[in-house]
Amino acid sequence: MIEIVNDFNEIKEYVIENLDEYNDKTKAVLVDYINNLQDNKEIEVLVDKHEDITGLLAYNPSNYQISLYVGNIDDLINYLIYEARKHKVLKISVNTINRDIFNKYGFMVDNEIDILDMHYFNMSLIVKNSLIDKEVNVIVDKPYGSLHSFYPDEIYTCNGGYVLIDDDYYEAYVYGINEPVDDYQGKVIGIIYHEDNSEYLIVSKDLNYDKNDVINTIAFEQQHYNIIIEWSK
Repeated sequence: MIEIVNDFNEIKEYVIENLDEYNDKTKAVLVDYINNLQDNKEIEVLVDKHEDITGLLAYNPSNYQISLYVGNIDDLINYLIYEARKHKVLKISVNTINRDIFNKYGFMVDNEIDILDMHYFNMSLIVKNSLIDKEVNVIVDKPYGSLHSFYPDEIYTCNGGYVLIDDDYYEAYVYGINEPVDDYQGKVIGIIYHEDNSEYLIVSKDLNYDKNDVINTIAFEQQHYNIIIEWSK
């Protein structure tokens, strides 16, 4: 059972007993960190607790950066992914000395760094949006070959339109058909995220798509923004 910790006295002993993988310098820093958790309003601590604590995870809810983990964290990571999806958070991050622990959850290494004579892996997990692979219908209002309304020198190199899902409106691109259509049914093969948290769907019947070709297809418009793309594969 996942619980949010309010009384840190009950977790200190458990955590300190489970810091064997760290050297003495790092262990001393972590003990200080644990002692200060009670006063750190930016960190939330979760425990997996049945009769006793079996795992613990501390993270910052503002950016989903994991700052401490101990014990069996399988259910805690799954809970964190669920919370991230619910709050539309794109990425969960962690600095760890053992990348194998997080590899199994799908975390990828972004870079590496040495701190206090220990080698750390900066890793992140792109949280899969529930719209990925969803079957949707695109209503096309910006057909292939039409002029762009904001960028007059650009033409639509794909059909553009919108998708309605549970009363939510999403702008969408159609990939894989090079002629104007009125509507298009396919699967969401990618989601484009903008810095303002807006999302664009990429919809196609072609599930063996080439990412570079998709990027080139939508570049007429998306080249003007800083974006992140989440892919279905």
